[in-house]
Amino acid sequence: MSPRSRAFQHQVTKAPAGWVYRVWRNGEKADFDGFELDQRVLQETKGLGYDKHFDANLEPKEYFKGAARLVRQAQRQWRVANGIAIRWHVAEPRMVPILEKLFRENFITGIEVVFTPPP
Repeated sequence: MSPRSRAFQHQVTKAPAGWVYRVWRNGEKADFDGFELDQRVLQETKGLGYDKHFDANLEPKEYFKGAARLVRQAQRQWRVANGIAIRWHVAEPRMVPILEKLFRENFITGIEVVFTPPP
């Protein structure tokens, strides 16, 4: 993880560097970047550098295989969370509609995507 991604993760979660909030359910695990105790929300952060891999129609560019990884991560997190709210914080405003579209197209519900300005 880059130093700027680590700084963004810390800004959002307030967790120490390298911290992982691991959740297990039915033998499957998912890692989250943090847990907001007051709101009971599992947190995931996506720092700078993602939006350049998507075109004007919010579609992944042909070379970019990371979109499928994002979908798999979201699906796994959703299954393991078992109804606990999930919020993905993104450092780039355009990633909100990109992820919402990816999630919608892959029938992923229950994950809120919000823009959080990076430090």
